[in-house]
Amino acid sequence: MERSSVTIVVVPPAQLPAAIDYYRHAFDMDLSEASEQSARLTGAGFTIWLHAGEPGGFAVQEFTARDADPIGRLRALGCTPLPIGDGSDAAVLRDPYGLIFHVRQS
Repeated sequence: MERSSVTIVVVPPAQLPAAIDYYRHAFDMDLSEASEQSARLTGAGFTIWLHAGEPGGFAVQEFTARDADPIGRLRALGCTPLPIGDGSDAAVLRDPYGLIFHVRQS
């Protein structure tokens, strides 16, 4: 797997506007895309996706996998899917040791 330059931050839905404002000013990032549920901020060589969800208050590193079924492979190794995202070609997982990460199939 390859680590991407994307970090996903899950925040409580009511805090999404404040989180957008914070990251725009704290890291001088540009608001590239926004909806009621998410926002994409870019700048400084990386991207932050803000996603409204519960429980809030955690950041997730994104990885891109080259194998055919990375989510199935990681689940077989003990990772647990979390109910975040649409589940199309990606998933947010928690590994057996507590690390939370986003895996996208390339």
